Amino acid sequence: MVKRTERELGTRDRMVAGAADLVRMHGVHAAGIRQVVAHADAPRGSVQHHFPGGKDQLIAEAVAWAGRHTEEALRKADPGELIPRVCGYWRKSLQDTDFLAGCTVFAAAVDGSDPVRAAIVTAVAGWREALVAKLSGVPEPNRLATVILTAVEGAILLARAQRSVAPLDDVEAELSFLLAARTTRPA
Repeated sequence: MVKRTERELGTRDRMVAGAADLVRMHGVHAAGIRQVVAHADAPRGSVQHHFPGGKDQLIAEAVAWAGRHTEEALRKADPGELIPRVCGYWRKSLQDTDFLAGCTVFAAAVDGSDPVRAAIVTAVAGWREALVAKLSGVPEPNRLATVILTAVEGAILLARAQRSVAPLDDVEAELSFLLAARTTRPA
């Protein structure tokens, strides 16, 4: 399947992707309708047409979209490359955006409405399920999935605050060590 560029997406999809991008860079409050319309190069009237629930609906769909993309990436990752792949993605994303881009889902958790919070719960549940599936055969896969999620998300926050990928480097090294230790079987 060929990945479409943002310009090849329809207006609605551009608005959802644009809202996700603005939320991950600046938070929910900075992702106003005018900003999303401008970012997505969409006609102003398209908001009411595509999102009759207004900004809450748009942000909830942006969170769901970001959540699905992350879940798909987790499900496709080779278990042995899971931690380096996730940390590598965030390392590149942070460096490419001068440490502005965080996680859309968790950025929305700070000031999202009820529909947005529901989308967050669904996204995180999908990530945990994808991680647990990758960790099958490892002791306590549910608990380890939670540790991975919280460690990576915490590292993203620290990296943004410190303007350094060092927290991601540390988390990658420790999670890789932990995962290797849990998958090594005694002889």
